[in-house]
Amino acid sequence: MNKSLEEARQRGEIGKSLEAAIELSPADEATWSLCERYRGTLAELFIVSEVRLTQPAEGKPPIAVAPATGEKCSRCWTITSAPVAAGSGVLCGRCARVVGAR
Repeated sequence: MNKSLEEARQRGEIGKSLEAAIELSPADEATWSLCERYRGTLAELFIVSEVRLTQPAEGKPPIAVAPATGEKCSRCWTITSAPVAAGSGVLCGRCARVVGAR
């Protein structure tokens, strides 16, 4: 994972890891099951803004890194596609629940 993030950083696609969205395509059932089990926390574990699970396909890399789309949360700095207006900035859904803005 870190190698893929670093390669994307060197290509200038992302700056910090929180600017990344990752697409995982687990090749075996055990890995798929593990990823599915922790789907809700994968972004936090990998310190990225988004993780998508997709089925593996011929010629498709198991890990693909792209820039995350959306707005930057002013509290945790993740990029969110569903920002919540709060004061002078925006929050992601998680931070909005924590500070009671939602």
